[in-house]
Amino acid sequence: MFIADLKGKLSVSELNSEDFLTSSVFSVFSYLNGRWLEKYLQQAINLDNKKLDISINNPEIDFWPWFSNKDSKAEPDLVVYSGNIAVIIEAKNYEGKSGEGTVIEEETLEEIIIDQLWREYYVGLNNILSAGYKDFYLIYLTRHPQLPVNELESTLGLIAKHDPEEVKRARRRIYWLNWQKAVPILEEIGMNHPKHAIESKISRDLLLFLERRDLGVFSGFKFLDNHNNLPLLPDVLFFRKAYRPYWQFLNKYNILDHVQTLFYQKYNLPY
Repeated sequence: MFIADLKGKLSVSELNSEDFLTSSVFSVFSYLNGRWLEKYLQQAINLDNKKLDISINNPEIDFWPWFSNKDSKAEPDLVVYSGNIAVIIEAKNYEGKSGEGTVIEEETLEEIIIDQLWREYYVGLNNILSAGYKDFYLIYLTRHPQLPVNELESTLGLIAKHDPEEVKRARRRIYWLNWQKAVPILEEIGMNHPKHAIESKISRDLLLFLERRDLGVFSGFKFLDNHNNLPLLPDVLFFRKAYRPYWQFLNKYNILDHVQTLFYQKYNLPY
């Protein structure tokens, strides 16, 4: 499907499909060494701005598993199992949390409002932990450029109404991550493997796939450590992977001989 996508053969609904986005991104990670998925998931943060501290070894990825328990029923987009830890991932593209509803609290018979993340958190409590796993985490994966505080706080508020003691544990288990944070990792994969290696090819295709969905990012400026092949530019800064249409514009008018890397002279400025 990558080729059909990159050649513009997909419909608008397919381009916007969160299921297609989810399966494409995580299928690629499932083919790569587990350290790359680990590096991606470790960028997730919680409401206390703490990153997810997790080790991924020989991960197993289960797409759209169905869970049912005494509190709710849920179908998260995927669950990553590694050792005695499980990571539940609810992935979104343009839409936010869905499936709001109510449950009846058994002891008080009170009707409690729940949302999608609430249901999946209780999948962790009732299904994952009871299956023998030591702990679990829930990642809300979106295209937000920054932490969607209100959305996570609303879920924690619902958990607090259901079980005030559980909300403290939920606060350290619920994280947020965006698709864009996969971009520098995919670029790093390309730099760590030969150009014609399968890892480089598949990461390059996934980068293009993400760019078509406006999920590319500014890679930033870094010092070029090895410039032996650039004798005329002993001190330079370089910018990798600028916005593709801009590169194409520069290349069209022969402003750049190489559209992947733009070099800048480094100056010592008084500020």
